Amino acid sequence: MLRLEVTISGAEQALAAVGRTLDAADDRAALHLAMAMGVELAVKRHLRESYAARSPRTGFYGRMAQATAGTADQEAGTVTVGAGIRGAALRYFGGTVAA
Repeated sequence: MLRLEVTISGAEQALAAVGRTLDAADDRAALHLAMAMGVELAVKRHLRESYAARSPRTGFYGRMAQATAGTADQEAGTVTVGAGIRGAALRYFGGTVAA
């Protein structure tokens, strides 16, 4: 005969944590905003640490980092990188510049 006995200690705390997580998921705008803010910070840090030294005279990548912003609503979180920075799309996507 096989007998299996399981004892869970701290189940109340675990269930409370699960409940808080489910409550947070119900507030989708706050959840999306938290995710967008995390991505915004990561992108800004990446631009400053990995690329800022490439443009010391123009400060292009520093301006790109400053122009990075996250927004959110009930449907989605969005992070916009380099909005309004002239040449941002050209540096990212590449292309030909003609006179």
